[in-house]
Amino acid sequence: MVQGVFDPTGEMVALVSVGQHLATELELALVVRSDLTGQGLGSALMGALDNWLGNLPIIAIDAVLLVDNAVAVGMAMRRGFVAAGQSDRSIHLQKSLKSATCSCCRTLAFEARH
Repeated sequence: MVQGVFDPTGEMVALVSVGQHLATELELALVVRSDLTGQGLGSALMGALDNWLGNLPIIAIDAVLLVDNAVAVGMAMRRGFVAAGQSDRSIHLQKSLKSATCSCCRTLAFEARH
């Protein structure tokens, strides 16, 4: 699943992409053009992702974000993620979506790469 946000000229300014990573994990990329951060684009894309995930056997989202990306960390925390650990450069966040009801349920994982 890929969903993009485009400006009036047709230039992509943000996107969210979800794909199969391992048998039990999906991988997420969420990107917002740097000059447009803090304007709600990432939050809107996460809302669309939450709606899409509601129809899938996903029980949780694990996220690894760069500590110095305060906008992304703040957005994730406002959307229900909680801190699960931290290193010098990254913070591990988690968000439960629903209880596991079968062995086919998976966790969505995403990692910020810079």
